Amino acid sequence: MISLEKVSQLCYNITESYLSLNNSNSIIQETQLTLQNSRRDILNTVFTNWNPFGSKIAFSYNGGKDCQVLLILYLSCLWEYFYTFAQQSQYGMEYMQFPISSVSSVLISNDVNFLTMEHFIKDTVDRYHLDMYDFSNAKNSVSSKKNMADLFQDYLDDKSEIEAIVVGVRHSDPYSENLSLIDMTDEGWPNFYRVQPLLDWHLTNIWSFLIYSGEPICGLYGEGYTSIGDIDNTLPNPNLNTNEKHQFYFSEELKSAFNRNRNQSTEIGIDNGDQDFKVNLSNLDKSDRQLLHSYNATYYPGWYLIDEKLERAGRIKKPKN
Repeated sequence: MISLEKVSQLCYNITESYLSLNNSNSIIQETQLTLQNSRRDILNTVFTNWNPFGSKIAFSYNGGKDCQVLLILYLSCLWEYFYTFAQQSQYGMEYMQFPISSVSSVLISNDVNFLTMEHFIKDTVDRYHLDMYDFSNAKNSVSSKKNMADLFQDYLDDKSEIEAIVVGVRHSDPYSENLSLIDMTDEGWPNFYRVQPLLDWHLTNIWSFLIYSGEPICGLYGEGYTSIGDIDNTLPNPNLNTNEKHQFYFSEELKSAFNRNRNQSTEIGIDNGDQDFKVNLSNLDKSDRQLLHSYNATYYPGWYLIDEKLERAGRIKKPKN
C-alpha cells in the first residue's frame, strides 16, 4: 500500500490530468471550471483558516460518490499545499518529509449500510489513509438510538480540538440551497464549521470527474443506484430501468481515463459493446447481489442518470412504527 504522500500526489496528478483535457465537450469544460473553483477555495480559503497538517480540521467520509470526488480533490490540494511549501524551503524536495501519515476523518451515521458499501469504505479508508473515527451503526449499535447532532457531539467530546469538518454536500441536496463554503452549524447542533467545497458541483460534474479518475468506486453504482443510504430505504433508481433506452454521456472520460490500463476489479463497459474501456468498480457483495436479483429487474449503471432532480428517486420512506 502506498503512503499518504504518494496517494496525495496521485490525486494531484489525476486532477491536473483532467484539467488538461483539450477540445472537450461541454460537460468536461463545465467540470474543469467547477473543479478549478473548488480547488482555489480549498487552497486559498480553507487551508488558510485551518492548516491541513494540523489537528483542527477533519474530513467527513461515507464512501458515496460525492464524498469520494471531494476526497480526491482534497488530497490533491494536500499535495499541492505541501509541494508549494517545499518549493519555498531552502532545502530540496528530497529532504522534505510529508508532515502527516493519515487524514483525520469521521464517519457518523445511523444507517444500516449495504455490505458492498461497508467493504468499499474499509478498502478506501486504507487506500486514502484515513484515520477514521467510525461512529456508524455498523460499528456501534448505540448510534442507531441517537440523532446526528448527538452523534457529532459525542465525536467532538472525544476530539475537542476539531474546529471544522469537510463535508461533500451539494446545493442540489435537500436543505442545501442556501449553504456557503464555510458555515457554522445550525442551532441545536454542536458548534463546528461545516466546510463545503463541492456546493456548486452538479451530478454531471461528479460522474465526469469520478469516471475519468480511474479510481475504484462503490460497486452499487454499477447496479443502478444513484443515491445510497440505509439498505432498508434505498433501491436502484427506477428511472434507470433497462426497459427504456438511456444515453451514455461520458465516453470521452472513459476512453481517456487516467491510467486506464492498470488492473481493475469488477468492470462495466460502455453501452456500445466496446469492452476496451471500463469503469472501475468495487466488488459487489453476495448478499447485495441476491437482493438485486429479488427485484426481477435490471438497471443501467448510476452514471447513466444526469438529471439531479431524479437523483434520489431510489430513496423510499421508511414506514412509521
